[in-house]
Amino acid sequence: MQRALEEIVVVDLTRGAAGALATMLLADHGARVLRLLDSHDSGLRCGGYRVWDRGKESLRLPLTSPPAEAYLNLLRRADVLIEDLPPASPLQALVDDAWLARLNPRLVHCSLTAYGKRGPLRDEPPIDELVMARAGILASQPGFRPGPVHVVHPLPSVGAALLAALGIVAALLAREQTGQGRPVETSLLAGALLYHPKVSGERLEPRPFQTHPAGSAPFYSVYACADGQWIQLGCVHQGFINAAATVMGLRHVLDEPRFGQGRLPQDEAADQELRALIARTLSAKPYAEWARRFEAADVPFAPVRTTEEALDDPQVRANGMVVTLVDPEVGPIEQLGVPVQLSATPGAVRGPRQGPSLPPGELPADLPPPRPAVAQPVPPPWPPPLAGLRVLEITNLIAGPTAGRLLADLGAEVIKLEPPSGDLSRPIARTYFYHLNAHKRSLAVDPRSPQGQEVVQRLAATVDVVLANLRPGAVTRLGIACERQPRLILTHISGYGTRGPYAHRPGIDPLAQALIGLERAQGGEGNPPVFPAQLAPTDYTAGALAALGTLLALFVRARTGQGQEVHTNLLNGGILLCSEWFTRYAGRPRRPLADRGQYGLGPFHRLYAVKDGWIYVVAPSPAAQQALCHALGSPDLAAVADDVPAGGHANDTPLAHALAQRFASLSQTEALARLQAAGVPCAPVLPGDSEVFLGDAHALANDMVATYAHPRLGQLRVARHYLRFGHTAEVRGRPTPLLGEHTQEILAELGFSAEAIAALFACGAVHREPLSA
Repeated sequence: MQRALEEIVVVDLTRGAAGALATMLLADHGARVLRLLDSHDSGLRCGGYRVWDRGKESLRLPLTSPPAEAYLNLLRRADVLIEDLPPASPLQALVDDAWLARLNPRLVHCSLTAYGKRGPLRDEPPIDELVMARAGILASQPGFRPGPVHVVHPLPSVGAALLAALGIVAALLAREQTGQGRPVETSLLAGALLYHPKVSGERLEPRPFQTHPAGSAPFYSVYACADGQWIQLGCVHQGFINAAATVMGLRHVLDEPRFGQGRLPQDEAADQELRALIARTLSAKPYAEWARRFEAADVPFAPVRTTEEALDDPQVRANGMVVTLVDPEVGPIEQLGVPVQLSATPGAVRGPRQGPSLPPGELPADLPPPRPAVAQPVPPPWPPPLAGLRVLEITNLIAGPTAGRLLADLGAEVIKLEPPSGDLSRPIARTYFYHLNAHKRSLAVDPRSPQGQEVVQRLAATVDVVLANLRPGAVTRLGIACERQPRLILTHISGYGTRGPYAHRPGIDPLAQALIGLERAQGGEGNPPVFPAQLAPTDYTAGALAALGTLLALFVRARTGQGQEVHTNLLNGGILLCSEWFTRYAGRPRRPLADRGQYGLGPFHRLYAVKDGWIYVVAPSPAAQQALCHALGSPDLAAVADDVPAGGHANDTPLAHALAQRFASLSQTEALARLQAAGVPCAPVLPGDSEVFLGDAHALANDMVATYAHPRLGQLRVARHYLRFGHTAEVRGRPTPLLGEHTQEILAELGFSAEAIAALFACGAVHREPLSA
């Protein structure tokens, strides 16, 4: 069975993790990825590249300006070029968009930078922690001391990889219509923003999201059991809270007004008291006993594991998320499988990484011929890649709306189907809701009524894609199936997958974080696990994977006319986030984690407090470390003892303490100026408030801020342009709609008469929220 990108040739000029992960995703779905190496490069990289370089070929070509003939011949035969050259690189002439378009008009060129091609940060180094510091992520996460805290997850690189893959496949899909490739841009900064949406509004109340490292609410947190194991609760709505409280014998407590029914305690004291009650209760019995009781009552829960333990989880195995390859250096290596699957054209791992097999300068003999000229070029601006496509989104909370927002950003018309009570996130009114649901229309329907089901089925018959994050079987019960619409793309995002021992369970981001080891890793050495609810990393990752799978399926449909199902889940999203460490092989190093204070990985890779704030420093080489000590005016610091005490951490050494004292004597401006002058990578730690980013000169220079007029909240400012396409018309933006704001107009589009529409409103089958509510 063919894979989605069979016969697509990708030339990979990237050197960083984001590019490697992006091209791994393309290779898993059939693309032939050719990594270009320096003439003396063996092609075998360490760390996560043992995973990310799988299924690719390696070629040694001279990268010179003017370009070598072999490079020109390769690009003439390619469909995609992806590179992560800094904007100031002297090799930019080799990837100039106008020159590439003349060389091969069908070529899709993806540029993946650290912060974008414009603005004051354009040439800053692509280091995840520094990007997160500037994006406000480190300052807004809970920890065991007042923030900022180190974040262990490589959010910018994973986010940028997903965005790059999305942009490439979207451009390939658009090429099926126009015959022409187009430039695509994204960045690590855009990847970070995928996990940290930015929204501000005239009448949008900022709300503190999470201050406790265990979780954002008493029944949405992690606790210790009697046997020392940890259990994560994921009671995302009142029904789950009531069920959990009943199992724990705490149902009567929810009736006390100060506890706000377990969801919204009246104040900090009530929140802490309720958490203490739950903690005492759960600590009285071992994990297995609570698991048995919660499972019987359909309470969302999960054990807190390490990533190494997750490799053997039966649900992970049932999802096909562990494969074994024979690596040329380390031998058998267990690693992640394909995180998003298509039913008719499933992805598969092509094979392990490999070094170059041809002499320098030589191309494979079986490359396709040069791509043909475009017979009738379409003059730009071209329509957005998904213009003319309609998506029915039946989702709640974060993962599903993320997928819908990404498709809307690419030009699709997205209709958000909500029950009369609305998306579960509407009453919470978190800022992420107003970000993830921008650019959509809202249709509010009661799908339990016969009239409501008729509306859903009539709408489904008009769409190209149905996107759902319901429990397995729920979409079928609505009367939606690929068998009825052979060209339909039906994309499912589940908590655990559609088969396996946990498939029937309610799936929520914290449970996936717990199972895959993300919470253990974020806690750091010697600490309890940390549940960073605000990041919702498995939600956002799974949402982006679902959007990518949808685009792959649309690309297949454009070539074959065939629709199919797309499947991903939160567990797969968590595995992708820790793919470097979701491995098992001989000699595998231990994963470096933060210290108990959550400052960072070591003296030269961590947060430091300065007089008026914080900075993050990354000095990876001995030369950079020596330069750092000189920049602080203390070259002798490099000789201070850095032996790690038994059972301790590198941040417990005399060297780390000496550096911390030296930084504490400097202002943020002075510390950054000294380090930058010495060439030491560093960044200020900026607040996480949306207003800081939305007013930032760099964000504005990269056109990453949009303003919309919301009917109730006034002027909304929202981060945008995670992906930019050259020569492409702007997507028409709109603010997040009121509940059912477009119900009447959508019903009219479906052919319902005015009388029928009035009857549907009268019987409660459809709904529209009044503007004055």
